[in-house]
Amino acid sequence: MSSKLGTVLMFIDSERGDKSAVVELDEQIVGDSITTKIIIISARYENQDWSTNGPVHIELRKQMPDFHFNMQNPKGEWIEAAASYKVL
Repeated sequence: MSSKLGTVLMFIDSERGDKSAVVELDEQIVGDSITTKIIIISARYENQDWSTNGPVHIELRKQMPDFHFNMQNPKGEWIEAAASYKVL
């Protein structure tokens, strides 16, 4: 997948007790079953710092998620486990 730009809309609680970021992309991204601008990026490592960059998991979402996120019961389409983000 190529790089995408987006804006963090909010952080939600993950199942590990840390935060996942809800991001609205500047352009749509196409998965197998979902085309959307809304993604959730979740830290790959416990106690990962969101300040500048790092590895993340990505899930596509049809709509804004609730305030809690459960990777074991996704409501979207998981697309990547080895992505990364960078704060601009």
